[in-house]
Amino acid sequence: MAVTPKTFVREELGNEYGEVVATVPAGKRWVLTSLLLSNSRTGSESASANFLMLEDVFVLHNLKLSPGGVFTLDCAQVLEAGQRIQAWADGNYGAALHACGVEMEA
Repeated sequence: MAVTPKTFVREELGNEYGEVVATVPAGKRWVLTSLLLSNSRTGSESASANFLMLEDVFVLHNLKLSPGGVFTLDCAQVLEAGQRIQAWADGNYGAALHACGVEMEA
């Protein structure tokens, strides 16, 4: 079984509740190993509240990041074909998500 290191998501977050940022393709399995959330804004009024769900289950809920803040989470979460990574920020505050791990055949 071939295992390929992969970046699943690397993007700035929108503010739509439950926004899907990545979906495991058919015939594949992902093992999510690292999540990084950041807030690239500056200024004291630029804090962000971030939300992350894996297949409709909250992993992070209302995580506050101050301007320039970074949050990392090392994990070993398996996602099967069709399952989704959902992420969004409360407002448009320059929050971004980087999610990586390995992809393999299901």
